[in-house]
Amino acid sequence: MFLLGAAPAVLLASPSYLTDLTYALAIGLMLLPLRHALLLGLATVLGQILWTRPAQGEVAWAQVAILVGVTAALGTVFALGFTIGHLRAAREQVKRLAVNQERERVARDMHDILGHTLSTMTVKLGLTRRVPESTGDVPLAVGQVTELENMARTALSDVRATISDYRTLSLDSELAGARMALRAAGVRAGLPAATDAVRPGLREMFGYVVREAVTNVLRHSTPN
Repeated sequence: MFLLGAAPAVLLASPSYLTDLTYALAIGLMLLPLRHALLLGLATVLGQILWTRPAQGEVAWAQVAILVGVTAALGTVFALGFTIGHLRAAREQVKRLAVNQERERVARDMHDILGHTLSTMTVKLGLTRRVPESTGDVPLAVGQVTELENMARTALSDVRATISDYRTLSLDSELAGARMALRAAGVRAGLPAATDAVRPGLREMFGYVVREAVTNVLRHSTPN
């Protein structure tokens, strides 16, 4: 394209025909990286200036301005096109990252909820099964089943709240649940009776700590 654009000026020995290089510069802006295409346009303008001054005794600034104006206008258009393309790609990437982050949040919360609750329910189910076998204490077994029912309802509410992103975790409720779960598993635990010493901004985080710790104790401890 550059050879074809410069051919009229060379054949007619007139640098005024170098304005035909605007087509070559347009192709360069479409095919080359923007900075390379702009450097190519700058080199073309300088070549036109250096040629017109010895040939005509003065620089044909009008022709130079045409070449510069066309190059600048096309460069601006293609730069905007590249920028819009990059912004669209960045927006799509942000959407994908947001979706992945939400999936990780739901997976993490589901693990925290179901891992703890199912571990506790497994222990209490084993205790409920042993009560009729060992003592035949029906009221005790019924109490255990009632607690299991309440735990299942709580777990279901937590799952629904997690999906809706409205679930809040309370340190007090986690400590109460930990006492019940550890007592059912026959584990002695010195848990605090109050949480007044914990700053309000840290209570949810320590609630997760208590839940994870109790889950690991129930999952990895060996019953006597």
